[in-house]
Order: sequence, then structure tokens, then C-alpha cells
Amino acid sequence: MLVMLLENVLLRVGPWRALGAIFALGLVLIVAILIGQPDTTVAPPSELPLAPPGRQQLTARAAVAGQPAAEPAASESAAAAALETATAAEGLPTSTPDVAQAPGKPPDDQRAAQEALRQAIVGRLGDTRQSIESFIGPPASHLSGQEFLYRAPTRFTITYSHSGRVQLFTIWSPRDASRHPLQADVRDWTLSHAREIASLFLPLDAQPLQTRKGFLGQPEDVYFSEALGQAVGRADYVLAGAKGPAGSLGVLFTLTDSGTVSMFTIGIR
Repeated sequence: MLVMLLENVLLRVGPWRALGAIFALGLVLIVAILIGQPDTTVAPPSELPLAPPGRQQLTARAAVAGQPAAEPAASESAAAAALETATAAEGLPTSTPDVAQAPGKPPDDQRAAQEALRQAIVGRLGDTRQSIESFIGPPASHLSGQEFLYRAPTRFTITYSHSGRVQLFTIWSPRDASRHPLQADVRDWTLSHAREIASLFLPLDAQPLQTRKGFLGQPEDVYFSEALGQAVGRADYVLAGAKGPAGSLGVLFTLTDSGTVSMFTIGIR
């Protein structure tokens, strides 16, 4: 039928006009086909619907983990739970670790506090023998047990604890060593000056508690130091016969018959 129609068209309008008519008919058919297709035009990014918070990250992580992407969560807490599940499946940490709570690593402020306590006893009561002797040099002689004699700048002795910490200083004025400590010497110190010297050997965080009458009624200044308590443990206190809690210390001054100070001790108590 179509062949007979084409033959009639050729006979009436001629071959060239017939080809033109066929070409026009083809264009009409193509337009009709295109109009019948669904619209697949991609909307510009500004017109695309926004995904819920975390949806793109969740979809990507679920795909990597070989799981189907979760549907958008109904609430922020549900979305967070879905994201954490996909993250765990991928083998990644579910959250950024808090440095301050990381196991085995104290926070910065705690480390700073510990370092401050350590520095508070350097060259002072509670320090180690190695550290002390880096300041004053080796001992002049060994007296007995853990007690050693030094001469820098004046005569004094140091008694070390069983853990190797300074537990007692005995510091003499630059007096005649043969003179009895209760007899005055022109080179003895006043009590106020002796306290100034003693402060150089106290832990930096030492807090004064009281002044009392100590051994033989001599004046004793009582202090407490957290740094000392951490450096010299309770076991050293017990072995030394000290009754106070770890960190307790005292400065006992020996007054001569004229009220000057011939010597003083700084030790755990």
C-alpha cells in the first residue's frame, strides 16, 4: 500500500518534490518521538533538594563497607547513631579521641602540674642524691648509714632516705666546729637570717602551718609540701620514724645561750 502511494506521489509532483516531502515527513516523526520522551534534564545544583545532615557521608561510608545506604534519620540522635554504625562497619574510629582522656596519656594541664611538683624539690628537701650533688658536688666524707658530710658553702650534712631522696639537712653556721652548739659564736646567725637560709632548702610549694616548741624546747617551723609528699613516700616516713603524713616537714633551729642560731635541721617529720 505504501509503495503504491509513493508511486502516485512521484507521478504527480516529480521525483525532487517527492524527496522533499519525504524529508519533511521524517522531521515531523522525529519531533513527535522526542515530545513523547520523559524530561531527563538535570536541575542546576541550586535547585536540587538538599540531603539531610550527614546523608552524603553516610551513603559513601556504607558503600565502602559493602552495606546499603541507610535512610535519612528521623532525628539528629538517630542520624548520629546511623553514621556511627556505618563508620564502625568501615573499621574507622567512631569519634575523634579526646586527647585529655586518651588512656595512658595525662592531659596537658595534669602534665604541667606534675612537672611543677617535680621542679619544686630540685636542689631541695625531697630531691635525689644525684640531683643534689650536681649543685653542691660530691660529699667530703661518709659519716654513717645514709648520712654524708658536705662543705658548700658551709658545713652541713645530708641524710638520704631508703629510696635515695633527701630526708634531712643539718646546716651549721660558719662557726668553730669544736664549739658546743649551745655556746654562742660571733659567726652564728640571727633567727630571721637562719629562716632566710632555710627557705632555700624548702620545697617551693611548702606552706607554713605553725611555729611550735620542738626538741628541747627549741623553735620549730612546721610546713606541708605536696611535692615532698609525692617524692618521699609514706614508706620512707615510716622507716625514718617520722609520724606526720607524707609531705609534712619541719625546720628545727638550735638557739645558743645568747639567742643566736648555731645550726638548724630541715627534715621530714
